[in-house]
Amino acid sequence: MFSQPFHILVVDDQPIFRQVIGTLIREEGGRVTEAASAQEALHFLTNGLVIDGITTDYRMPVMNGIDFVKVLRAMPEYAHIPIAVVSTENISSIAVEAKKVGASIWIDKFSIVPNIPQWLGTVYASCPR
Repeated sequence: MFSQPFHILVVDDQPIFRQVIGTLIREEGGRVTEAASAQEALHFLTNGLVIDGITTDYRMPVMNGIDFVKVLRAMPEYAHIPIAVVSTENISSIAVEAKKVGASIWIDKFSIVPNIPQWLGTVYASCPR
């Protein structure tokens, strides 16, 4: 549990994964905003949503997680924000690509329980206090 609040945007087209990831973040003391697509997330962000980190699914319709990270990294205000790309696909080439375009970490959804708290430590450390 962290001593100061933090806010994470959880982007996933599958409601069950938004719920699981959101619950893990809330258990660590975080606030969560959920988006069902990269487009919805971009809408939130371009309309003033202030966040400390983002988790995004890799495989989503219209815009996948890699393309979403590329868009975010091209925006100065999100150039350095921690971003976790999560996926059920444990394929090393996709993980390498995610890191190459600027993702902070790649997390296999089936090993998310131990990895989200660790990643939140990185997010928390980068939050202005």
